[in-house]
Amino acid sequence: MAAVVSDQPSFRVTADDELDAADRRVSHRRRRSADDLAVERFLRRLGHYRNLLTRYDLLRADWLLAFRADFRKILRNRPQGGIESFLAASPLDHPSFGIAIWLLGRCASRQTSEVLDQLPVDEDVRLRRHYVRALHRVESWPRLRQIARRHPGDPYVKRLLRRNSLDTFARRVSRFAQHVDRSYESDAAMASRMPLWFRDTEWIETPPKDPSWIRELLERIKRWVRGE
Repeated sequence: MAAVVSDQPSFRVTADDELDAADRRVSHRRRRSADDLAVERFLRRLGHYRNLLTRYDLLRADWLLAFRADFRKILRNRPQGGIESFLAASPLDHPSFGIAIWLLGRCASRQTSEVLDQLPVDEDVRLRRHYVRALHRVESWPRLRQIARRHPGDPYVKRLLRRNSLDTFARRVSRFAQHVDRSYESDAAMASRMPLWFRDTEWIETPPKDPSWIRELLERIKRWVRGE
């Protein structure tokens, strides 16, 4: 038990990472940041740690909660290159592979999702849900449609693609405005000149949740209630 606790990894940039990142002997194309090196090491050790938990029969469903602070730090620093290097060098059955896909989906964007699009993991049923969720987050619709054609029986992929076909926000607002009572609209002599102010400003540092994320959460709750 003590050995398992002492082997618990953490995402931390070391002095060696800083030195390796500053090594001028490495070509510019292959050079990686200290965060890239740290996240690659963290993912490797995280897989080893999971194997230890399994060996000692200590693995619980919520074992990843102990690494919430590490994941927050990774998502804040966005070491996309290190995550991509880990995925390129690791087999599909590595315990951290699915976690790395989840992180890459949150660190990449529509413009930087080339490596994510090319991952050959959609044939693995265990990883496919992580993968298509990451593709949905970076809005890689062509790759999602390709997976849907290759796996027409996967309901989760169909559900994600159906969300992409929803009406735009402008169209939904226009449809809502058709039913708004405008009988008192002429009573407003001019626009309000009251200055905009907020009593609570904590939300400024925390961006709001993506609408698709909220919709996915509500649909998941609905499936739980219905027992699907």
